[in-house]
Amino acid sequence: MTPEQNIGFESLSTSIMESNHISFLHSNQSLSQNEQSIHRLEREMKLLRWHKLANESALQTALIRTRQMRRHDEAMKPAMMKAEQKDRKRRIQLAIEEEEARPLLVRKSYL
Repeated sequence: MTPEQNIGFESLSTSIMESNHISFLHSNQSLSQNEQSIHRLEREMKLLRWHKLANESALQTALIRTRQMRRHDEAMKPAMMKAEQKDRKRRIQLAIEEEEARPLLVRKSYL
């Protein structure tokens, strides 16, 4: 260890001892601050647990709703397919009627 590093180590050691002495003198005050910190952290943890529970509940509700929607869609699929088929048939029939209503234009050379 170089002399410069040794001096730094000694000053660090001295400052640690001084801070320990100061904390010993103010232990009663620090204790109440520590208790306050602990109570604050406990309240935060309680709130975080509540949010976690609420999020889990919301997630479960969303999953249940998704399953119900899928079941409903599967049950409605045949009826929707029939409705789509009817709609397509109606559109084709309408197109045929429109084409038949128009006069057929041909060239004289065709006749």
